[in-house]
Amino acid sequence: TILISKVINKLIYDLLCGEAWENGIYHLSTKGLSDWFLITKFILDISIKNNVNVRVKLKSLKAINSKDYPMNAKRPKNSLLNNNKLESKIDFQLPNWQDDLHQIILKIIKSNDNK
Repeated sequence: TILISKVINKLIYDLLCGEAWENGIYHLSTKGLSDWFLITKFILDISIKNNVNVRVKLKSLKAINSKDYPMNAKRPKNSLLNNNKLESKIDFQLPNWQDDLHQIILKIIKSNDNK
């Protein structure tokens, strides 16, 4: 995505300029809280507003708790990533997930229109 490219460009620029980043793990995620239900609803909403023929109706979506979905792996109560370490190194704001995903959805719609 554009976000990942911007972060990698900043890292390479800093390395070329002799500014080393501290070793360790840098989390990279967009801002804001979400879940698969909200993401799906957002994608469908943008698609419908852009006249994409979707087979699923927004009204038919139903949010469920992960505890109600049978899985072999246990799900964490909170899987938010802390971006503070990364944000201290970059010179731009990380976008919220809706803004970032909206751009991606529009690019996909546009690329499918050109086929």
